[in-house]
Amino acid sequence: MKTIKHYRHATSVIEIDNKRILIDPVLGDKGVYPAITNSKNPRKNPLVNLPAEIEDILDVDGIIITHNHNDHFDIVAKKILARDVPILCQEEDYLNFKKLGFVNLTLVKEKTIWLGIKVQRFIGTHGGHIFNKKLGVSSSYLLTSTQSKIYLTGDTLLTISVIQNLKKIKPNYIIANGGGAKIKMLGKVTMNNKDIDKLARLNNNCKIIVVHMDSINHCFDTRVKLFKQCSRGNLVVPLDGEKISFINNKK
Repeated sequence: MKTIKHYRHATSVIEIDNKRILIDPVLGDKGVYPAITNSKNPRKNPLVNLPAEIEDILDVDGIIITHNHNDHFDIVAKKILARDVPILCQEEDYLNFKKLGFVNLTLVKEKTIWLGIKVQRFIGTHGGHIFNKKLGVSSSYLLTSTQSKIYLTGDTLLTISVIQNLKKIKPNYIIANGGGAKIKMLGKVTMNNKDIDKLARLNNNCKIIVVHMDSINHCFDTRVKLFKQCSRGNLVVPLDGEKISFINNKK
């Protein structure tokens, strides 16, 4: 992976094999959506504006959508994306996206090749078994390029299954959804700062790029808290609008 430019929440653009890949586009203005219900924080979403023009964000070769929640693929993105843009999605969302008029969809059930990139899918645990049923399925993806392995956690807890998969895969980069999202009576539904610290410790030869923070009302673990709680050298925590380059793509 040559670069990552982080925009907001889980929305980032990564550059691999000379291709620009957009992850989880959320393009609405600050406060345009209601707060996620059953959260202690009543603020409307997103909490912050995008740090760039939408046209610049959409200047990509393809889009990966980890799951069909409005904080990962929002109403604005669904309306304005070109219908022929290459989109990679999980099997469970394919028909929904097809009904929206997208004609260049690639679903992944287990493995596929998309834009010349090998893709392997893992089902995430978005808040435990019962909660997972209520929310639907969220996926993690392993992208294997000619230069590196990149693991996108999507929205998942740090389960034994995730830990074991990463031990086998040995990725060069993990783009981790943190933020410690919580729902009343159901608890944590994404990794919190303690999980991120453990993830970095268990994968100390891998760059951990932490996103999914400071943008949506149900995420309570902030970047500031993470900097205080975890100082591991392999952690990268980009600010909104920040672009990070990796000199050696295999390290």
